[in-house]
Amino acid sequence: MSKATVARGIASFGCIGTALGGIAGSVHWLFVGTAAGAAEGALAGIVIGALNGGILGAIAARTTSKRAAQLGSGLLATVAELLAAEFYRGPIDVPVAVEVALVLVGIVAAVLVGPLVAFGAQALPANRLVQLRQTVSRPPRSVSDVLVAGLAVGAVLGAIAGFIVGVRTYLPTSPFAAVEGAIFGALIGLAAACITVGIAGLSRLRAHR
Repeated sequence: MSKATVARGIASFGCIGTALGGIAGSVHWLFVGTAAGAAEGALAGIVIGALNGGILGAIAARTTSKRAAQLGSGLLATVAELLAAEFYRGPIDVPVAVEVALVLVGIVAAVLVGPLVAFGAQALPANRLVQLRQTVSRPPRSVSDVLVAGLAVGAVLGAIAGFIVGVRTYLPTSPFAAVEGAIFGALIGLAAACITVGIAGLSRLRAHR
């Protein structure tokens, strides 16, 4: 276990937890709830961040893959937030839709900060910056890759959202709600991917004019 990764995990997830808890508290009861929610979120974020830092430290000792760091961070956040949604009995109470939105935002944030927690901030060399600009400036190699990615991400997020709704409404139906959410999320993800491909295509056409 690396002390540096644990420290980065505590700092990153503490900030994420504070922000999400503050939002939840504000929805419940502005100002008073904001402070209480931020405090609870910060404590939860610190605990999760310490665990995340320890796990990502072990991952970083074996691989330099950012995908592995993102996967590990996202999985831990998903398990932690689903457990919190099921067993939390504190003073902060928000509508199910808000809870689902906050959980999904937390998971996405955890995936994004995973490489930062695992490897820290690293300066890119000049040749890597040139390659990055070239990659951004050209369209995806395959439209199907973008569509499949949108479908998969939408299905996963939809399944998580459906599961939370099922747990909060009637526990035995949560698996069915997860399946329904996955289908609905996959359709939304596919639609978003199609829009993204269309926008990229229009930008490319305008650049050639």
